[in-house]
Amino acid sequence: EFFRALVRNLSRATGAPNAFVAEFAGSGTRVRTLAYWRSGAFVPDAEWDLPGTPCEDVLRGDVCHHPTGVAEKFPSDPGVESYLGVPLREAGGAVLGHLAVFDDRPMPAEPRLLDTFHIFAARAAAELDRLRMDRML
Repeated sequence: EFFRALVRNLSRATGAPNAFVAEFAGSGTRVRTLAYWRSGAFVPDAEWDLPGTPCEDVLRGDVCHHPTGVAEKFPSDPGVESYLGVPLREAGGAVLGHLAVFDDRPMPAEPRLLDTFHIFAARAAAELDRLRMDRML
């Protein structure tokens, strides 16, 4: 429930209609969503391979912002114009997953947007790390 509230509120705070939080799914090249908000509603969780997607850079540990042209750069994402994603790291620094928003409109770089996004990402990373520790126990 935490992640569902997080992505819904992230969408509202950033103005991007689509948001998700994802974790690695068995390997460093595949992810699955823990919560997925799309165009004003929750959609079923999804799982996908990272190569050829904007998410690939994020899971290498980089903040990834494509203000325009996502569909041209990444043909597997038709209809997506812009994307912003940040890695979610455990306390030791390893990447556990990522938090992202995307839109069919441009998403210009704005310091307020990035600051808001980092606040949500820090909270999501702490919760994902906590869940990972619970699973290990």
